[in-house]
Amino acid sequence: MENKKSNIGRIVIIVLLVVFILLATGIAINMFRMRKAFMEMAEGAFVYKDGVETYMEYGQVVIDKLVEVDGKIYYVDGEGHKVKDTWAIIDNDGHYGYFGNFGDLVVNKIRTINGKDYYFDETGVLYQDRTEKKIKVIEGVEYIANKNGELRLATAETLAPETEATTAEETTTASPTTKATTETTKKPVSVAELAIQQSLAAQAAQQAAQQAAIQQSLAAAQAAQVQVSTEQPFANAINISGNIVPNEFGGPGVVG
Repeated sequence: MENKKSNIGRIVIIVLLVVFILLATGIAINMFRMRKAFMEMAEGAFVYKDGVETYMEYGQVVIDKLVEVDGKIYYVDGEGHKVKDTWAIIDNDGHYGYFGNFGDLVVNKIRTINGKDYYFDETGVLYQDRTEKKIKVIEGVEYIANKNGELRLATAETLAPETEATTAEETTTASPTTKATTETTKKPVSVAELAIQQSLAAQAAQQAAQQAAIQQSLAAAQAAQVQVSTEQPFANAINISGNIVPNEFGGPGVVG
């Protein structure tokens, strides 16, 4: 009987020890999580406040500031909210940047915005070219940008002149034949020769018409390719140039 009571006592003690260990482990895990959350908050992090991503440091909302989180640059407005899908003047030289749909500054890539392609360098600066003549090589592809930063393939600029020159050359080559044919018709000729000359003249006229149609088509295609937009994509850009960001802004920006 005493042995039975002794065994029951040991079991109770073991159970209590297990419960104590579990409780202590849970408390330790919760403390670790709280410490981690506090450290993240102290270093700066986005939290959902009233359903909106808000940046906080040391438990306080940070406003009107460029911040860096996990290696990416964000801008928080006057209420501490993450700004998204927004153009901004990002430095004191008036260079433009863009905060994407996740709120991070677009860097070192081509981004399509409202149906137009733009390139942003490794510092987030929009590439623009007032001259529209300088070729920018991006990932092995040649581009040309206008003053608004809208990209188009450089081949549209280089192919058209060559085609025009070729067409002119072909027209010049065909001209002597037409001239010779015209001169020949002035001489007395037989009915057979006259028929041949008329056939040649008709073929020459048809070729000239085809060349003219091709030239007009190429000219229209070229005009469509090089058309410059008059829109101002960043007319409503916010000015955050006075902010200080953990990394340096700079780069070539506007050229020409």
